[in-house]
Amino acid sequence: MNNVRAILIDPFRCKVEQIEHDASNYRKIYETISHPSMNVTSFEVAYPNLASRDCVYVDAEGLLKPTERFFTINDHPQPLAGIGLILGSDSEGETVSAATQLSDLNIAFLQRNGQSLVPVHEPWTKVAGTPQFTIQHISNQNIKIEKV
Repeated sequence: MNNVRAILIDPFRCKVEQIEHDASNYRKIYETISHPSMNVTSFEVAYPNLASRDCVYVDAEGLLKPTERFFTINDHPQPLAGIGLILGSDSEGETVSAATQLSDLNIAFLQRNGQSLVPVHEPWTKVAGTPQFTIQHISNQNIKIEKV
């Protein structure tokens, strides 16, 4: 296990917090940024003016899904869908602790309201009819997903 300092941005809980992230396996990113209402099967990175070589990992298909929660961060030009994970990288591209501090972040949480996104300050609650997913098993190239 290779624990590093990370920052979790969770618009479903309306919370930003420092966490320990196991950087020994990139698949841990999928587990960390998935939510019961939003399973992540591919991720991408965003670079919203963070410290050093830090970036935010988010769902690569988040804006294409019927996502309920989003966040804006610093000067990034568009909202990001779902949960975000800030990690650092060294000159070799290996994951290291994030250099960004919580005090460096300007985060706003948003919720879908029809075709618009509106500010939200309360944790997400399941809406009837919202599909729920859970990651059952991750191995090599396979991710088993099950509706709950």
